[in-house]
Formats: sequence, C-alpha cells, structure tokens
Amino acid sequence: IEYGLATLHRRGWPLAEITAVYEEIMTWPTTSTGSFGAAFNPRGCLAGYVRRNSGIYGGADRHYGGYYDGVGAGEWLALKYAIAPADYLAALAIVNVIPNQAALLDENYIAVYTPENWTTVGTIPLAVAGLGILDVAAAMEA
Repeated sequence: IEYGLATLHRRGWPLAEITAVYEEIMTWPTTSTGSFGAAFNPRGCLAGYVRRNSGIYGGADRHYGGYYDGVGAGEWLALKYAIAPADYLAALAIVNVIPNQAALLDENYIAVYTPENWTTVGTIPLAVAGLGILDVAAAMEA
C-alpha cells in the first residue's frame, strides 16, 4: 500500500483521491502478532501486513503485524509531507533510526531481527529512507 500510494503521488495523481484512500486505511483497527498491542500507530507506517476483507477477522479490514517497516515508512515520506504533516513526523522518527538499527522495528524502534539470525540492515533500507528524505527536501524547496 505504501509503495502504491507513493507511486501515485510521484506520478501526479490528485492528492484528494490519495488522501481519501490514506484516511480510509488509517481508520482500520490494528491487530498485533508482536509486542505492540494497542501501541501500534499506523500513521508512522503500516504494520507488517494489512488484511483486506480478511476471513480471519470476520471480513474486517485491519492492520496486522508485530513490527514497523522502515522501508515502507521511507517510501511514503514525501506523500505524508504533502497530505499529513503529523504523520510525516511519525514516519520520520522511524526512518531516522534505520542506520543504527534495522528496517523492521518494534514499538520502541529497536530492531526486531538481530544480526545473529536475520537482519534487514543494509543498502536497501538506507537508500529508500534517503530517497524519501530527498523527496521531502525537494518539496520544501518548491
């Protein structure tokens, strides 16, 4: 979802239509498989999974997952800057810890996976986060 909405924004899709979809997604309840519980904030970035019309939850749409995806947060920084400044700041808080942690973070922004077993530290999370920040910088200059 992050990548799709970010791409529509980059391609000049009407902001009103993107905002309507974004706000609809933000109304979906959250379900955690990790340590989040009610603390998960989809406005920072989406959970590990988003379930649409899931039979598991009686056909309800919801955010589902036990981590924040820092790559997704970086992907839609420019979109959030344009349509939801408070959400942009929530996403930026996640993106800012990627260089020191990893791309998949718990509610305290600590790496979910450690280098001992599996890690998402590397060039892709850093590149996506960096490109998101550059997109916002360009928007601020415009």
